[in-house]
Amino acid sequence: MINMIKGIAYVGIAVKDIQQARERFKEKLGSEIIRIGESEIDKVKNTYLRLGEDIFELMEPYDPESPVAKFIEKRGEGIQYIGLEVEDLNGTVSSLRDAGIRFTSDEPIKYPDGSRWAFIHPKEMYGVMFALIENPI
Repeated sequence: MINMIKGIAYVGIAVKDIQQARERFKEKLGSEIIRIGESEIDKVKNTYLRLGEDIFELMEPYDPESPVAKFIEKRGEGIQYIGLEVEDLNGTVSSLRDAGIRFTSDEPIKYPDGSRWAFIHPKEMYGVMFALIENPI
């Protein structure tokens, strides 16, 4: 099962003010902006940043009913997910389901950039939500 996961693709951070967070990451940590956009699927403004060899996604919700808004309301700003890169999302999800792992939805989510995501329910992994990602940026 472990061999299915190639490594960490992104760390997703829920923030209340994406502009302020973007500036803080750049000024304080020297991050490089990769992409600024919006996700209609997740109802967030987002920014992907490179920090060394790693990529972080900053997410500011624009809908109070979005999962990111609910996360901030319940837990405050912070790490909302850890994204794990996989080569074969369907195969990985199937194997994990066979092992008894629950996901937040029945089907993977396909994003306009060509990536596909499946979220492991946080109760399965000690309160941490892991996203399995095929074709990350």
